[in-house]
Amino acid sequence: MNDLPNFITQSIWRNKFLPTLYDKFFTSNEPFAQFYKASDAFITLLQEIVDEVFPNTSYKANTSDALHQLRRSCIGSSAIQLIKQHVSTLEGENEAREWARWATRPDGPLFFKTPTPVNSPTDRKDPAYKHPEGRLLSPFILKLATPCLRLKEGSISENGYPKGLFALIMAAVRVLRGITMKSD
Repeated sequence: MNDLPNFITQSIWRNKFLPTLYDKFFTSNEPFAQFYKASDAFITLLQEIVDEVFPNTSYKANTSDALHQLRRSCIGSSAIQLIKQHVSTLEGENEAREWARWATRPDGPLFFKTPTPVNSPTDRKDPAYKHPEGRLLSPFILKLATPCLRLKEGSISENGYPKGLFALIMAAVRVLRGITMKSD
């Protein structure tokens, strides 16, 4: 906070600037391209937010200022922690491995509210295949999304559906899927 430009108060930083940044991050069509360090797109976005939140300043965002250095996401580490917590409730390594195999299926419980049953065939053309329901409404995805969505409360702009947030969550879940599949 001490490194921020003088015109930014702690209250405005927490209650307007950061929520607006999160709102734009979570609703971005390109969260991976727009939000990496030193990208022109990220500097432009920071400047847009400065102009929205502080319309009477002539401040210009750049790659060496504190605004640029404070950006980060904890979605990946939160996803890992959430999976570890769930796996710790299972009995033994075999049960954990079987759950991981089922959970990381594209129709499994990491992605769907009501996943395909563990004993369902994996071939969707098989007559015995049970289709999942509630895409992106799994307890895992909701537990990752809910605290993130709270971060944008107070945004001074409304940017729409959090497609960027769900893209980040899906990427984190897919990485976990890849890690899990490699360990089999």
